[in-house]
Amino acid sequence: MQDRLDETRDELTDLLKAAGIPNVFEQTVPTGFELPSEKGVYLPYAVISFGGLSPVAQAMQGITSSRDDLKWTSIAVESVGATPAMARRVESIVRDTFEGLEPAPGWGQLREQLSDSYTVKVPDMDLWPVRFVRAMVFNTQVGA
Repeated sequence: MQDRLDETRDELTDLLKAAGIPNVFEQTVPTGFELPSEKGVYLPYAVISFGGLSPVAQAMQGITSSRDDLKWTSIAVESVGATPAMARRVESIVRDTFEGLEPAPGWGQLREQLSDSYTVKVPDMDLWPVRFVRAMVFNTQVGA
């Protein structure tokens, strides 16, 4: 299952790139990577992170190994832009690409979740140029 999980995560990252987000990073922007910019403004990008696997309700579990049980997983994406509007445009691409998508056989549809403080982001004024972030989380079931 882990090999297929890793492949699916790679495919989801590639989907965002194919949808028009030129730079998609997993977990963080790599140290030493020079963000592309035009006229002193960073071009928009996305940072994608993947949650682990957690069990669903006991009533939905099987009677064999927990390895075969249905699990929840999550995908978090931070859409980053030099202005709030740029970050919002990246967020729209992410939403259009992921909402309702079944990433692989045995996966449920991705559904955007309200996620409390995770999605509340303020610009870090210590970074220059300033970057605005809009965050979202998608949940799905794996192993159906």
